[in-house]
Amino acid sequence: MAASVTLVGQEAAPEERGAIVSMNSFFGALGIFFAFAIGGRLFDAYAPSAPFIMAGVVQVLLFVVALLVRIASPGERPAG
Repeated sequence: MAASVTLVGQEAAPEERGAIVSMNSFFGALGIFFAFAIGGRLFDAYAPSAPFIMAGVVQVLLFVVALLVRIASPGERPAG
């Protein structure tokens, strides 16, 4: 959690930093809530390993989306 706040705060414009960091924290908490709610139901309905499989699948999907965003908008290259 601290790493995401640091990265978001570093990339945000100073006049928008507070709002952006708070939205990052809000959606992080919302994600934790849904992970517990859905993971608990998967645990009860299927197997004890189901919530971990769900978390892995979500992480793979986020990785693919991050790669697509990076390819579509690579940003500036650092000098050096």
